[in-house]
Amino acid sequence: MKPIEVCSLRGHLNDITCTEPYYSAENVSLISADSKGWIIWWDINTRRPNCVWKGHDSNIVTIRQICNGLLLTHSKDSDIKIWDIEKFKDGSREMPAEKYNSVQYFNVGDAEENDNILKNELLEKFPLPEHTVIPVNALNYCNVDYSNYHLITPATTDSNNFDLYLIFKPSDQNDQSLEEKLNLKRVATSVDPWKLYKKTINHLNKEQGVESEIGNEDDILKRDRFGIMMKVMFVGDDLFYIGYESGHLIGFHIDFSGVTNNEKKEPTPHSTKPNKNVSGLSGLLGSKSKKSFDRTIINKDPEIKVVYINDSCSPNPILSLEVDKVGNRIICGSTGKQLTFHEIPHEFSHFREAKDCESYNLRHSGIQSISVNHSLLVVGFWDGIIKGYNRDINEVFKYSKRLPRIDVLESNNGQVQPHERESSMRLCTTKLVMPKETLKVSTKDYKSLIKRKRDITTANLLISSYYDGTITIFKI
Repeated sequence: MKPIEVCSLRGHLNDITCTEPYYSAENVSLISADSKGWIIWWDINTRRPNCVWKGHDSNIVTIRQICNGLLLTHSKDSDIKIWDIEKFKDGSREMPAEKYNSVQYFNVGDAEENDNILKNELLEKFPLPEHTVIPVNALNYCNVDYSNYHLITPATTDSNNFDLYLIFKPSDQNDQSLEEKLNLKRVATSVDPWKLYKKTINHLNKEQGVESEIGNEDDILKRDRFGIMMKVMFVGDDLFYIGYESGHLIGFHIDFSGVTNNEKKEPTPHSTKPNKNVSGLSGLLGSKSKKSFDRTIINKDPEIKVVYINDSCSPNPILSLEVDKVGNRIICGSTGKQLTFHEIPHEFSHFREAKDCESYNLRHSGIQSISVNHSLLVVGFWDGIIKGYNRDINEVFKYSKRLPRIDVLESNNGQVQPHERESSMRLCTTKLVMPKETLKVSTKDYKSLIKRKRDITTANLLISSYYDGTITIFKI
């Protein structure tokens, strides 16, 4: 089961920060992003870009393919952007250019004349797909996640808390524009996990006749709380997990039963521009035309409650979360050496505080990335080591990217002294990519047989990305 290296993709000039497989029709492609805001949509078979653009002004933290064939990106520039890339036919296929790395054309304000010239050059050379902008908190490096028209993000004013947004209205119309698909509402604001946990425990104690309560917030040291959000992940339409700086993993259930949506047709002219001074999503939909929108009135916020908590990773901050659909469990990794497994509940009427859970000591710290399929678990560590395990957590392969310790190109440039490239082997992510569903090909169709034979997306793939700007693709 040792992975076979197929190819490497080289295009990013900066540290790669995240990658995501992108599924469309019968094709599997790859989206990658870097620390300067560049986004590359790769054709895996040709090893060339379908489209390249500079989508953000800073480090991109999240890439997610969401409903209606749209792409969501989230960056340290305090923006979430939703891109309609499948309808974008005029994109550039040139690789990112270093001269535009520092151009911040999304910033509002006065700029030098030379900067404006570069902005115009950049937009002309690397056109942007149709998109909309959502300002969010970027105080830390926590990702955002999406499921069932809802988006969860760190809270606007406090990275310990979270916000929940409704960003799409259910619709069966696939020919709508991006603006027509959007229905931007914040339905839960700055939800405090510590308060929810305290409320849950105090309620259970009251039911059981126990008089003791968790102390007031002013009496609790900060280290006894959960700290900032490190990783968030939906595992169902109404269930999500957050890993915290303290090492706690908390499961939250969203009860939508009390939410009433009243749809009203209300013709309203829209000609607004995104306003970065407005927090959250309020009044954020920019438009160049006038149209009517359905306005959703939410009479009651959804109820969010804690259904699971575990501190097996404590005091190590949680770095990675993954859903094991075969085992119906969450796999969790941290800055420590323990890989922990947490059963996903089937019903949410009871709170569960798990003191113990299934765990394995991988004897290697810094679990940066986790990916799993029906037979293989792949773990990437932040020093560049990748290990593969079977379902019994027995190691089946180990891989590390060997790069020269000396930056040869720079050391040969004049009198510059050679130096070690400390980040050249650092791993960003590992992704197991499932094969696409292919049509049956007639054995008489020679061209189709050759094309299918060369199509590496019909196999199980392992995609690893590194902070030196390269992506390596393996067959598993």
